[in-house]
This record gives sequence, structure tokens and C-alpha cells, in this order.
Amino acid sequence: MNRNNDQAALEQCLSVGEASRIFGRSPKWVRLNIASRCLDRAPSSKERRLLVTRQSVVRLMSILAEQRQQEATQARRHLRLVVDNTK
Repeated sequence: MNRNNDQAALEQCLSVGEASRIFGRSPKWVRLNIASRCLDRAPSSKERRLLVTRQSVVRLMSILAEQRQQEATQARRHLRLVVDNTK
């Protein structure tokens, strides 16, 4: 029974390498986001490697997408129309 719980918990986790591929960033970037608590470290009793929860990866992906959308909106506000009336 305990083994099934451990297996189910591991299925909800990603390694640092897997998370870095999802974000398109380096493993160091993922570790820094774990340290800054943007990503949640998964509790692992037997695993010695660093794991993150899938839920925190999804949450950070949505935050980053929202930031990109806001930056794109702000960039559009500074467009200027230039007209050449010399012809």
C-alpha cells in the first residue's frame, strides 16, 4: 500500500531536467526558481534527486504567459505613426 502511494506521488513530480526542457531554460534556472520558491520542491523519501511538483510547473507557466502578454500589450502602447508627406 505504501509503495503505491510513493509511486502515485512520484507521478506528480518532475525532475529538474524535465522541468528545464518544459520551460526551455537551463537546469540552473529551475534550481534558482526552486530556491526562490517560484517552484515547489516535491517531497521525496527515497529519491536523492531534486524533484518539483507538476502543479507548481503549471502555475509558473501561467504566470510567465501572463507576464509575456502584459509586456506585449505595453509594447504596443508606444507605437507611433510616421507619415512622409514629401511626395
